[in-house]
Amino acid sequence: MGSINQSRITTASGETDEPSNLMMMMMANGSNIEHTTAYGEADEHATAYGETDDHNRPMTTPGRGEDTLQLISTKTVLNIGTLNTRTLAKPGKMDLLLRELNRYKWDLVGLSETHLPRTGEETISGTSLLLSGRTDGTHRQGVGFILSLTTKKALITFTPVSERIASIRLKGSVSNLTIIQVYAPDSARSDEECEQFYFQLQSVTDQTPKKDMLIVMGDFNAITGNDQTDRRDVMGPHGHGRLNGRGERLISFCRENDLYITNTACKHRHRRKVTWRSPDGVTENMIDYVLISKRWKSSIMDTVSLPGADFDSDHSLLMSKLKLRLKRLPKTTTIPRFRTEVLRDPIKKGAYTTNLSSKFRAILENFTSLTTVEEIDQLAEHATFAVLETANDVLGRKTKDEKPWITEEIIQLCNQKRLCNNKADPCSRDTYKYLKRRIEREVRKALRNHVTEKCKECETQFRNGNSQKLFKTVRELSSRKDPTSTAILDKQKIPSTTQK
Repeated sequence: MGSINQSRITTASGETDEPSNLMMMMMANGSNIEHTTAYGEADEHATAYGETDDHNRPMTTPGRGEDTLQLISTKTVLNIGTLNTRTLAKPGKMDLLLRELNRYKWDLVGLSETHLPRTGEETISGTSLLLSGRTDGTHRQGVGFILSLTTKKALITFTPVSERIASIRLKGSVSNLTIIQVYAPDSARSDEECEQFYFQLQSVTDQTPKKDMLIVMGDFNAITGNDQTDRRDVMGPHGHGRLNGRGERLISFCRENDLYITNTACKHRHRRKVTWRSPDGVTENMIDYVLISKRWKSSIMDTVSLPGADFDSDHSLLMSKLKLRLKRLPKTTTIPRFRTEVLRDPIKKGAYTTNLSSKFRAILENFTSLTTVEEIDQLAEHATFAVLETANDVLGRKTKDEKPWITEEIIQLCNQKRLCNNKADPCSRDTYKYLKRRIEREVRKALRNHVTEKCKECETQFRNGNSQKLFKTVRELSSRKDPTSTAILDKQKIPSTTQK
């Protein structure tokens, strides 16, 4: 708002009103207007607030660097919304808006039609207000964002594009989040102006990093309808109204950018779907939308209109719950590994053969004739199950021994050493050093005994002709990982080997 230096003030309806005598006196004295809110507190954002020079676009506001908080994760729910305020230029409108928002859970709210002709960042009652308005001083259009204190810490950049488009980028754990807030031309505007808006929106969308989660939301002044025939790729079955020309343009934009209309995917009552109501309450439509990349559409838990929120606007607050959901990988069936080396024992081999033969005979009795493909598949399944069950009962599964040379005595000594780790007690320090030396001796002794036993196993396997087991034991004893080294490169990207 800043200092009022105009003789006429543009209202929300586009008409002009003469300033009051009090305002004329204050302008004559060169003072800033500081109005009082409904709570009796001074409205800080009504005073002059660091407006940017000439509003050069695009302007990028950097984030908080190392203090940036990861807002999007698999454990947190992010509540984002969009609202057409009709105007925030009226005295006290911003404070009433924040008071009403505090009745709900919210982290970020996009604003359309703010009617604030300035661009930049302001702080109001602990919340951050990001604005992108007109540059000619006219109180028309205007978009922006309201960020909570937590969301503000996750802010990376804020880019005001025009009085109809603005974007922010937030830090996430798996992927960053880019949100574009829009205010599309209404039906009274020409088609050329509408195409110019979508051309500019497409340019902003193309500049979004490919790995980011993209959300485009706001007042699109378009009706997508409730018929999803030939439109299942961009919308769900829970739309409203009949498709119009601006709705077709919105659907075309969604298809070009792989976006999905989340409003239409959530089933709600009629009053929870519509986002705009005429002043007489007769006409209702869904013209505000939250669009998200199809890759991330499973992260939207719900999108619902809140008609009970009183913002002195003919639009309702549209809220979405967002929780990052990662793709679940299909479960892989692991093939069991059995101790086939025990088949060298004639007794084990005979038990395995007898057990498996009896199961095969029982299976064949149930399949006297194999006339269909289904019967052949069932026979194969029963035979496979019989083989696996017999191998598991007779042979047993292979187990992987990890550090078998670590004895129980060494583990007990380690526990005693941990209890004596008291730096303030001299006796404990002496006992700790003694146990440390003893553990080192026991570890060397146990490892030496382990290698000796393995060598004896190799001799036995060699005499028995078990080459598979022999080579496996040799690999266990001789396998060593080569240490990784990083060479220092000179200016020509050549490893430097000469010591200077």
